[in-house]
Amino acid sequence: MEAEKTRHEVGLLCRCLGLARATYYAWQERVPSARAIENLRIRHEMRLIHAESDRTYGVERMCLELQQRGYPRISEERVRRLMRVERLVAKPVKRRPRYHVEPSSLPAASNLVAQRFSVGTINRVWASDITYLWTSSGWLYLAVVLDLGSRRVIGRATMASLSRDLVLRALRQAFEARLPQHGLIHHLEFVNVELRSTIRMSRTFGRR
Repeated sequence: MEAEKTRHEVGLLCRCLGLARATYYAWQERVPSARAIENLRIRHEMRLIHAESDRTYGVERMCLELQQRGYPRISEERVRRLMRVERLVAKPVKRRPRYHVEPSSLPAASNLVAQRFSVGTINRVWASDITYLWTSSGWLYLAVVLDLGSRRVIGRATMASLSRDLVLRALRQAFEARLPQHGLIHHLEFVNVELRSTIRMSRTFGRR
């Protein structure tokens, strides 16, 4: 009612809520309790913490922070209720995806590129890499194939999970676009157990 009484008559608001005017005016004159006053202070402190943490604190961390700021006995349930009143919601934290690189039984391929990335001819040296991007649906893996001769991306693929097919899709797109001849060097830094067959595939055109 306090928010709406500037636009509507008090009598109309009381009728809509099924209250008597006397009840509303009695409520206005009521002295707030010590707990209500403390809640107002806590809510103000919570808004500050919410901004300082870049909106990343949930109930547990908010409770711990308030305990360190002078409210040692505050409970998580009280924090949860006051955060709901203030409409403070922690935004999800972007956690980087984890992957495990297993040792390979395949012999190590020679590094024919040797960090010499300046190539004057197309379809002589390709380089592939994998990264990940944050989207509204979660992490998205991206594989690209770059022709070091033209410095252009000639193959790309995206998937929601890291697998052999991610690199294969990018390579197939590059092969279909360029149709390289024998002798092509394909440089791939990232290797795991699922990508070993991709490495063997690239050896048809030349070792890394």
